[in-house]
Amino acid sequence: MYTEPHDTAIARMIDEIEARLRLLRMSAPGRLAEAGIDVDAVLRYTTLARRTVADGLIGYALLIAEKPPDTPGTSRVA
Repeated sequence: MYTEPHDTAIARMIDEIEARLRLLRMSAPGRLAEAGIDVDAVLRYTTLARRTVADGLIGYALLIAEKPPDTPGTSRVA
């Protein structure tokens, strides 16, 4: 088993969330208000998330494991 770190993927995800929120704030403020979304509050949280990624406190990784090959003479029961 091994891992592939993808911390840049989570940073891009945060960028996309921020960009979409800013676009919605300009293009659909009424819908955001109806949904009870405080864009400034959400952006404060994305800033904190970005900082924790930069500090190495959180990250994103892919865990990869290989199943051992079947041993002759054994059977698998599903």
